[in-house]
Amino acid sequence: MKEINFEEVSFGIITYVGMAKSNALIAIKSAKEGKTADANNLIIEAEQNIIEAEKQHMTII
Repeated sequence: MKEINFEEVSFGIITYVGMAKSNALIAIKSAKEGKTADANNLIIEAEQNIIEAEKQHMTII
């Protein structure tokens, strides 16, 4: 069985969640400026970041 590096996984989760938050905040700003296509793309990216964070989390469960 492969040994889990909890520090590495933790940083991975933090990184992906941070990127998701950033993308979501930029999406809100873009939507307020009327750039709905950009906002939608950023929300999709944020969702993908959250999925990657979930994958990291599942490695330690």
